[in-house]
Amino acid sequence: MRIGFDCAKLVKGTSKSIGIYNITKSVVVRLAGQLPGEHQLVVIGNDSNREDFAVDGVEFHSVDLNIESTKALLLWETVKVNSYIKKLKLDEIVFPRGFTSLFCPVKDVIIIHDLIPFYYDKHFPGVLNRIQNAYVMMRLKSSIKTADKIITISEYSKNDILKIVPEAEKKVSVILHGYEPHNGGLEEIKNVPYKYFYGITSKLPHKNAVGLIKAYMLYHEMTDEPYDLVIAGLPELSVVEDKLGEPIPETIKKHIHCNKFMDDKKFYSLFAHAKGFVFLSLIEGFGLPPLEAMELGVPVVCSNAASLPEVVKDAGLLVNPEDAREAAEAMKHITENPELARELIRKGYDNLKNFNWEERVERYIEVLTSK
Repeated sequence: MRIGFDCAKLVKGTSKSIGIYNITKSVVVRLAGQLPGEHQLVVIGNDSNREDFAVDGVEFHSVDLNIESTKALLLWETVKVNSYIKKLKLDEIVFPRGFTSLFCPVKDVIIIHDLIPFYYDKHFPGVLNRIQNAYVMMRLKSSIKTADKIITISEYSKNDILKIVPEAEKKVSVILHGYEPHNGGLEEIKNVPYKYFYGITSKLPHKNAVGLIKAYMLYHEMTDEPYDLVIAGLPELSVVEDKLGEPIPETIKKHIHCNKFMDDKKFYSLFAHAKGFVFLSLIEGFGLPPLEAMELGVPVVCSNAASLPEVVKDAGLLVNPEDAREAAEAMKHITENPELARELIRKGYDNLKNFNWEERVERYIEVLTSK
């Protein structure tokens, strides 16, 4: 059986595709080593991702695709990929971005990472480009209906899929992501507070920067010796200040440190030196940051929304992301209870064992090779 992966549109380090790129790479590289000999693994890629996907055990084919052209990308994902499927004599094709082609000539498998476009359409209409979001929702719904197999990354995402297309239940398989250990080095941290919480967020409303700031303000007021807050993903407080409903007192503002872009070494170095990690996202298809905190030995305060309880389990303090006081109290507990912090760190190390990639890839093989 010749199993193909359509990676032609995947470009390393490109905006919203970063997570999909990294996950697809992890799956492909391990499939290349674990796929039984009677099957062949074929990747349709591009010159920029050849280094990551053209590994031993992969038959790699590069296509000339203008990643900057929306027209070229739409033409590829809807029609042109079909000609490569036929040319390479594939028996099955995997679409890691969740969109199958129109009239796919072989068995097709889509990987659904999340259904956030539908969440925005309901909760934050107009934040995303309405026409583009409508197109994405239409393509996702159509792909869910027509695909032969669907892989999704959490029970939460499966439930979301079935709300949209209830009849898809028998063809949906849940395979949680594995965790890829951080192997990069750390650097000495300068000009940062001695003790701080680390928060990851962004300007996108589902990342809940407002909730993070509100929680920190309450935490700072209720704690005798509060830690500072170092934020990754937010260029400056002014981005969200007008949405808080109240000004940030200067006595608190000086303890909040924003960072927009950081290279991996600085990002993980700041992460590793934190005394606690706060992640208050409103929706995630999976949610890797809490696992990153656990690997680095940082106790976790995490949203209890969407898929995140499936990831964190009992290895973090789960809170309602829309209840700033509840999040603030969890931060206070970590600050004032060293034993609790140590217990969360221990549980975090144990929890990481549940996200072994080799076991995940065995499930991929089972799904991909099934009739």
